[in-house]
Amino acid sequence: MKHIKKYWGLWAIIITSTIAIVIYYVHMETSKINLEWKTVSGEEKIVEDLSVKGHLFTPYQEDYFSSTPNNFERSSQENVLLSNGLSIYQHERLNRFIDEYQSFMRGKSMDDSLYHETDEKIIYTSVDDEEENLLIELLDKQTKEVYKFEYPFENIEGSYISVNSTEYVEDELYIIISSLDINGEAGENYEYYLYTIDMKNNQLVEERKIIGKEDQEKTDIIQLIDDTFTENQKVVMFEKYNSPELISYTNENGEYVSERLMDDSDVEDVRQLFLLDLINNEKIEIPNTIALGSNHIIRNQFVYYLREEAEARYIEQYNINKQEIDTIATLNGEDTGYGTLLQEKNGYMYIANLNSNLEINLEVINIENGDSSYKGHIVVSELSEQLLKEQIQIMPQELEFRY
Repeated sequence: MKHIKKYWGLWAIIITSTIAIVIYYVHMETSKINLEWKTVSGEEKIVEDLSVKGHLFTPYQEDYFSSTPNNFERSSQENVLLSNGLSIYQHERLNRFIDEYQSFMRGKSMDDSLYHETDEKIIYTSVDDEEENLLIELLDKQTKEVYKFEYPFENIEGSYISVNSTEYVEDELYIIISSLDINGEAGENYEYYLYTIDMKNNQLVEERKIIGKEDQEKTDIIQLIDDTFTENQKVVMFEKYNSPELISYTNENGEYVSERLMDDSDVEDVRQLFLLDLINNEKIEIPNTIALGSNHIIRNQFVYYLREEAEARYIEQYNINKQEIDTIATLNGEDTGYGTLLQEKNGYMYIANLNSNLEINLEVINIENGDSSYKGHIVVSELSEQLLKEQIQIMPQELEFRY
């Protein structure tokens, strides 16, 4: 009896934890939710390789989901549905790589933008652990042979170097590198470099700085938004905004505090977008009305973006050459504050936005003529009696193409 009294606190914790775990899994079992992909118009062929990923929120838990026209997968934060190292958190193309080329994928980043695939090979780009070399790894799909190439950073200064973007066009690999001296003064600027690799001959064709500290104020923050590389066009889009310097001091209460020299409204007013034409070495300013939009994408000579007003939301395109703005789609559904997803592929704009807390609108627009090529919905179905409709929130977070 004394033994039981001695450890009663420990037993109470164990019993309480066990009950909580049982209740949690009972809730998981009784709060089953399914998602159904419904086509309204158009052919599913245009979305057959599209995957919509996001979150499902219930009073009991937060789940991840991945939905395609013919498949739905759901996973809690504590569990991964798929075996063999595959996960719905990752790009489905990377899951395929892991499944087919496990040895090559071991230890590599799960950032899909660092990989490029052709019929014959897979190319992976990274920076070595010492941040002294650019690393290119090439996998021959047929022979499974892996070839590695190193290109030293001879002209990059900075203690934090990373790959921001890669594009592969006609046997040339274009890489945008960013560099930041984190050991320098507060407010140190990012610098950006372009590396061009001839993958046919495994040669460094070009290395040049495209944005340096000398091109910006000390309080500027410049971030890469998107880029487009073709045979005849090499354009990178950046966002620039002001990050006011902080003043730090000890107040009368002995507390260490930091304050901006400008308020947040001043910061918003100086947000800008601009393009760098890397062929003509030209900086192209983008009108402020476009910078106030969101979800900016650049393809060929167009910038696509979302413009929101009180009465509606619009997908618009800005012709860089003609400096003209056209509306290509008007979105229906609720403005829930969770945003709208845009993705472009092969001349089509893929759009996902919430229609309600239980439904996602899907639409595919032919960019050239503005026609709707596909309309559909992802809806919550098979809702158990233990859950009310008002207790569920579906939230799309990513559009990705599996191939």
